[in-house]
Amino acid sequence: MINRALFVMGRLFILNVIYILTIAVSVGILLAPATSALFCCTKDLLRKDANEFTFFKKYIRIIKEKFRFSFIFSLIAAVILYLCIVNLDNVMLMNYPLWLEKTIAVFQYIMIIETSLMAIMVFFLNGLFVFQKFSDLLKMSFYILHRHVLTTIIMTLSVVILVYVFVIYLNGLFLLLFFSLICLWINLLYWPIVNKYIVKKEEELEHEKET
Repeated sequence: MINRALFVMGRLFILNVIYILTIAVSVGILLAPATSALFCCTKDLLRKDANEFTFFKKYIRIIKEKFRFSFIFSLIAAVILYLCIVNLDNVMLMNYPLWLEKTIAVFQYIMIIETSLMAIMVFFLNGLFVFQKFSDLLKMSFYILHRHVLTTIIMTLSVVILVYVFVIYLNGLFLLLFFSLICLWINLLYWPIVNKYIVKKEEELEHEKET
């Protein structure tokens, strides 16, 4: 048990450092596909037969394979978030009635939260599964988030708390595990859910029935 825990912590540390270096070296261009790759590799840590020598190769491979969908959504999310932030800054400058200002502000905050959650789910699902169409990835992400609202609320609150602790109690050691820990936690929350939606091969289903 101790050896297993040390193995997981060591891999989390390595993956987190590689993730930070990937974003820094690419000047943020690979943020989205690297996040999908991090989700995929941290998911592998939940397997008992995880191989420590395959993580880096798989990480690079996933970035290449998942680049297109992750990057496309990151651009869409960036535009939406930018527009929401601009609207929040400008709404007070307009001579709108107070009730309309509040309505617009609430709508912008909802859009920011919704887009942020969709980004997490898109990168998560894109890292773990193969989608033939970008629209299928968006639909599945939206469905998982809103069909399992309680899990989404738990995920949101826990991530906010982790970010708050990191910002308030800024610690270099905490940063070395921060991103990989969040991805591992989201995997733990959502994998039992998304696993139910996986279309399995007939032989796998027959094996499950036999066991």
